[in-house]
Amino acid sequence: MGGPYSMRAWGLRQLGLGSSNTYDSILTSTFRDRYGDMVLEFNAEYRFTMATIAGVKIGSALYSDIGNIWNLKKDPLDTKASFSLSNLATDLAIGVGTGLRLDFNYFLIRLDFAYKVKDPMRTENGGWMSIKNFNWTDIRSNGREVSNYALQLGIGLPF
Repeated sequence: MGGPYSMRAWGLRQLGLGSSNTYDSILTSTFRDRYGDMVLEFNAEYRFTMATIAGVKIGSALYSDIGNIWNLKKDPLDTKASFSLSNLATDLAIGVGTGLRLDFNYFLIRLDFAYKVKDPMRTENGGWMSIKNFNWTDIRSNGREVSNYALQLGIGLPF
């Protein structure tokens, strides 16, 4: 999950699994792709047209993406990576954002900016962003600096 067609506040395959920090505890210089068996995602988007220039509709959108990925099979070594209704509130990630749309009638180009309002990997404040201590980045348990926002370029509608 993540990227221009999913949870837009996260990079492609950088969300999940559940609230497991296994991927953040691996000391490597690059991110590892995250895969799971189950996806739960909800998107709400309000789209509106701002202007029309030379037949091209210029619009915007306000949106929220809520969801995560999990493994269905229980892993005794990583229990937070498995889906559990009792942990659903802890595991859900929430991103909000806005975007610019260029609608050429036969295709649409989107530029979206999203911020992680709730990130299951955040250790403080139950994963929720802090308005008082607002940060554009977080430091993970392995010392890696991770952005709390993402800029996504997409073609067509996100869902």
